[in-house]
This record gives sequence, C-alpha cells and structure tokens, in this order.
Amino acid sequence: MNWGSSLRLTLVKKCQRSNVDLTLNLDCIEPLANHLDLSLRQLEKVYTNLAVFYGSSSENHFKLVPVVVFLSVVKVVDPPLFDQLLHQKASFGEVTNQLNIHHLNEETENNRKLFGLMSWVRYALLSEQEFKELPEEDKIKRYGNSMWEYNISRERLIPIFAQQQSMFVVK
Repeated sequence: MNWGSSLRLTLVKKCQRSNVDLTLNLDCIEPLANHLDLSLRQLEKVYTNLAVFYGSSSENHFKLVPVVVFLSVVKVVDPPLFDQLLHQKASFGEVTNQLNIHHLNEETENNRKLFGLMSWVRYALLSEQEFKELPEEDKIKRYGNSMWEYNISRERLIPIFAQQQSMFVVK
C-alpha cells in the first residue's frame, strides 16, 4: 500500500516529537487498513487523528500505540462505535462483530499484526469477570506488567484514549 508521503512525513514528525515508535504505529495501521479496506481519504484522516493526538501529548504521556491507533481508525470508519467505546458501552465481541474481525489466526503476517493489535483491544475491553476467567497461559494476562508504572486500570484504557481523541474532529 502506498500511503501519501506528506501524510506519512507528518506522522513521522509527530511521532518523533512525542517519543513514539513510528514503526509500531505503521505496524498497527497497516493490518487494520487492509482488513477494513480504507480509502486514501480515510487513511489521511487516521494519520491526521494520530498526528493531532501525538502533537498534543507530552513526551512522558502514556501512549499505548495499538489502542491509540485502533481508536483513530474506528473514529474514522465507524463514529457510532467510537462513541460506544468512549462511553464504555461496547464489549470486545460487539467490536469484532461490528468491524467483521472474526476468527483471527496468525497464519499470515497481516493476520499476526491484526491479532496482536486486537489482543490489546481485547485486554482493554474484557470485563473484570471475563479477565479473571482467562486461563493463566493467555498472553494478555501479562499485558498489565508493562503498564503498572502509569497507574491506569485496564478498564480505563479505551475511555481515556477515546476521550483524548474526541477533543478534536478531522473533517
């Protein structure tokens, strides 16, 4: 996929200023863009959302890239779903149904990236009961280890980042 070079350059600059890994952002955007068949205009809006988000975040501000990218894409392709996520009204099952992301496997590179991204979304959207019922060997049980220093609860990840992204509108 050949994305507009000026859009990519804008995101590069914002990522550098915000101390964010550009490769990780692109690794998260690409599988969603391919799965949802985003148009160039939609990609432009996603890049703009990310550039504004990173540009308005301090360097030390916690940024969970897979979740931030996911929300930026959802904000563009399905605003009502974004609103449900903002207000904690959507479950992981509802999100995957709405976006037609089912039965992910890790057979292809794109699927591996999409699976990884959606694992973070799943981590953030599971209810406390669902999370407790996960088998100990489920990888998402350990995701919280990378967040303890920020003192953010798992259930607040999506609403926090959605609220930050809802403060601006890209037309």
